[in-house]
Order: sequence, then C-alpha cells, then structure tokens
Amino acid sequence: MSHAPIARVDNAADPYRWLENRDSAEVLDYLKAENTYLEQQLSEQLHLRETLFQEIKGRIRETDLSLPSPWGPYLYYQRTTAGDEYPRHYRCRKSADGALIVDEASEQLLLDPNALADGGFISLGAFSISPDHQRLAYSLDTSGEETYQLFVKELTDDSLIELPFEECAGSMTWANDSQTLFFGELDDTHRPHKLYRHRLGTDAAELVFHEPDGRFFLSCYRSSSERQLILQLGSKTTSEAWVLDAATPQASFSCVAPREEGHEYDVDHGTLNGDWAWFIRSNQHGINFALFSATEAAPSRAHWHLLREHDPQVMLEGFSLNQQALVLSLREGGLPIIEVQPQGQAAYRVQLPDAAYSLYVQDSLEFDSPAIRLRYEALNRPAQVRQLELATGAQLVLKQTPVLGPFDADSYVSQRLWATAADGSQVPISLVAKREVLGTSAPLYLYGYGAYGESLDPWFSHARLSLLE
Repeated sequence: MSHAPIARVDNAADPYRWLENRDSAEVLDYLKAENTYLEQQLSEQLHLRETLFQEIKGRIRETDLSLPSPWGPYLYYQRTTAGDEYPRHYRCRKSADGALIVDEASEQLLLDPNALADGGFISLGAFSISPDHQRLAYSLDTSGEETYQLFVKELTDDSLIELPFEECAGSMTWANDSQTLFFGELDDTHRPHKLYRHRLGTDAAELVFHEPDGRFFLSCYRSSSERQLILQLGSKTTSEAWVLDAATPQASFSCVAPREEGHEYDVDHGTLNGDWAWFIRSNQHGINFALFSATEAAPSRAHWHLLREHDPQVMLEGFSLNQQALVLSLREGGLPIIEVQPQGQAAYRVQLPDAAYSLYVQDSLEFDSPAIRLRYEALNRPAQVRQLELATGAQLVLKQTPVLGPFDADSYVSQRLWATAADGSQVPISLVAKREVLGTSAPLYLYGYGAYGESLDPWFSHARLSLLE
C-alpha cells in the first residue's frame, strides 16, 4: 500500500459519523488499513523503536509511593503484590517511638479488593475508618457506571453489613459517635444532589439536604480538626458551605455564606492562636483568593476577618490546617509554592533543589502531627515523598520512584526561562538538559499547553531520559 487510506465521506452534517460504529466490518477494515499503512511508513525505524522500547523498559521498576499513615493507635497502609489488580488495605499497631515501621505481628487485613472483584471489575469509592477505629465504611462500584453499594465492616470480628440504599454517590462520612454515617445520592443525571444521615443498626436514612439546582454538586467531608462536618455545594463559578458539629450529628447543618453568583469559597476548621476557629478561602476580594478566619461560634460571612489579603500576582490555590502551622499552597509566576506559617513563628517558603518542579501537600497526617508530607518531582528528578518538619522547615525524602541502571538527577540541569509572547505576555518555560549540553547548540523537543487556567507543571519521565541522552 503506497498511498494513505482515505476514510469515506458521507454527505451529512457529520461526514465521519459512520466511524462511531466501532464494531462494524467497514470501520474495522478502515482501522486495519490505517495501521498497516503506519507500519509500512515506519518500517525502517522498526529496529530503533524496539531498541528504544527495551532501553526505556529497562529503566522502569513498577512501584508505588504509598507510605504508612499514622492515625490514633495504628498505622494504615496499602500493599500491592505482583499479579494483583488492586492494592490490599492493612493496618498494624503503631510503635511507641512513632516510627513508620510496619509491625507484621499485629498486621490486620482490612480490605482485599482482589477477592471482592473475583476477576471482574471493581472500583473502590469511599474507604473510611470510624473515629473509634472499630469500623470500616466503604463503597463499591461493580458495574463501571459509578453508582455505588455501601458497606460497613466490623473490624473486631470482620462481620459485614450492606446498607440497603440505592443510587449512591459513593461518599461515606462518619460523625464522631462512630455510629452515624452521612452519604450522598445521585439524581438521574448522575449528579450528587441529596445528603442522607444513617444510624447503624437501622434500615432507615434521613434526608438532610437536597440540592435541586442542576449546576451544583454536593459533597460532605470531615474538617482537618476532626471536630466538624462540612457540606460543600459547588458549581463552576459559585459555592456554598454548611457546617455541623461532628459530636452532634442529629442536629442541623448551618450555612456559612449563602450562595452568591460568582462567589467561590471553601472552609476548614482548626486552631488560630490557640483557639478553635474557621478558615475560609474566598474570591470576594479578587480572582486569586484571599484567606479569612472566623471564631468557632460564628462562621457566618459577617464575622469573617481578613488573614491574608488578595494578591494580584499570587494565587492562593488552597490551604492545609494543622495544630502546629497553617500551610498555604500558592502559585506565583505559574510555579507552585508552599508557604508555612508556624504558630508563633515567622512564615517561610519551602526550599527545593530544582528551578522548575511539581509540588503539593500529599498528606497532612494527624491534626497534631509535627510534620506533613509533600509530593515533589521535577523534569530531572523522579517523584518523591518528602517529610516537612513544620516548625523548622527541615525536609527528609521518605520514598522516591526508582530509576534502574545508571542515573544521577544532578547530572541534568533543570531551568526556568521566560519567553515574551506576541501580545507581551510572559510565558514560563521549563527546560531540562544534560549538564554538558547547556550553552551549546542541540536539538530541542518542545511541548506546550494552555487552557482553562490550568498550569502544566513539570513532571519526570523515564522515557524522556532516552531523549536527554
């Protein structure tokens, strides 16, 4: 075949609509012809392609970056065994010195999705341990339609209850009595639109909230302090939050700030100067968001106090609360920055080894933890989990994605450059090269993306090493 195959053109508004019939003989024959033509055109590269494939594969060792997470008297963790489709979920007793060492003598298997799937499809939605550590609430989708069945497992004797509710969104949020669960229900467009309250030992569920506006999606979660429940309603441009003391789950949620078109905000609960307080990230002062606080007793908008002003040059993307510090996730000049404000100490920015990188808070751990975990990677540095000591800023690499064969991240240089676009806009460029190549003339591979306000953060690639070499 010397000429490229040409798809048939129908005299219709969509002339290639017939290609949607993916199982028809005509479509399959056309796709086979395309593949045959591709292989013919690239036949001279066959040996090179195979060499590169083996080289790339030789650098990769399948691994995950999960680590045990301390919570209460336990370490909770996952383990993936070769040949498994899904990771198994475990816990073990936490050692007295707080080390992240798994104690196999006290190890308890909490959930094995491989056994539940039994060779079929399964997707785990919620995986939620009760505050007293006695129960596991989890949800499963076995059809692929993202509609979930809800289960509660007693961890003392492994007895299991399937909750008798249908069209569930998959979320399951515990109140602090470890007996009351809140869960979401889907409407006929698959939108989470109702929140229900269920008490274990009953077959009933009480409707707590109904969101009839099809633009708003509903979710429920526990605050960082573990003392409050937050019901979040969000559309593309507007949000509304309701809150409830997790110790009184039978009471009613109260609204923080009634929705106002274009006002986006999210809330969390923690401590400020030693007192319980609400923290609110809001765009009411500008598109880059400002941070406000309110006393625990009065979270409503009239009582918000400004903590961090809106900055037209710096985006406040989010925040993490901890008894030791307030952690801000910022974006400045397109670059992710983490700023830590320890209680009673001067704020500092987390220092990192590379000029261009990807960075976010992966796990804030327990509310009273002296440290949090960051996920970090750069064009020249494989993904790492870093422990950050909040009081001092000291960092420790806990785990990193392995690269097999000879590899040294510092033999490559990662730079951040700026280009001026035709309209004068400054466009950031993340550049990586072998150290000896910088300053010389060399081929360049350029990739770009820009839409929807999304920033394309640099990432590490095993395959890219072959190009860099």
